[in-house]
Amino acid sequence: LYKFSTNSIYNWHRDKDIGCSMNMVLDDYRAFTLFNNEERLGITNNITELAYEKHRWYLFNSQMQHQVVSLHPTDRYLLTVTFPKITQYEDVLSYFKQQESTAFQEATPQCPAQ
Repeated sequence: LYKFSTNSIYNWHRDKDIGCSMNMVLDDYRAFTLFNNEERLGITNNITELAYEKHRWYLFNSQMQHQVVSLHPTDRYLLTVTFPKITQYEDVLSYFKQQESTAFQEATPQCPAQ
């Protein structure tokens, strides 16, 4: 269970030890989870927002640049199941698609070419 402080920003980053994760928010929050659709950060970038719906699982590519801006008046909690960095997002996504799972939502836009 991850806790994000109120009125805070978790700046652009890639998770060091996490390949991908399954995430769920447990309540409605005024927070913005953003993915950078470009490989490098510039003065302006094309972004995609992940608009979480509570009690729904999202497959999250932790190796794409992302940030979280929390503007909610209380702390935000995120239930997370992490996969080690050697686990590729595309492999987990493929597994769920093969299972025809409707229990999750793909959260991450396509990763830019590296």
